[in-house]
Amino acid sequence: MSVVSSAAQSNAITRTIAVPCAHGIHLRVAAEIVMLAKGYDCTMWLTCNNRSAKACSILGLLELGARRGDVVLIGAHGPDAEQAVAAMLQLFASHACKPA
Repeated sequence: MSVVSSAAQSNAITRTIAVPCAHGIHLRVAAEIVMLAKGYDCTMWLTCNNRSAKACSILGLLELGARRGDVVLIGAHGPDAEQAVAAMLQLFASHACKPA
């Protein structure tokens, strides 16, 4: 099940990143992602392991099962999409996702 329509995805800003977090996307990281996503005027999602989740859903993010080294597609559409994706990439590289 897709969390975003295919039309929205075709107009989206997308980037991929390998999860650097030692324990993958766990609860603390998911909470950081949600807080970041809610600060932008756009719809954001992450896709990993053939699953997608809205970036504002902690449970959805946890259900991705993203582990260290898994490739995650970060996508967004809307007025702040480019800034939101850049900020998400920075989050993955920041204190919230330090490798072991």
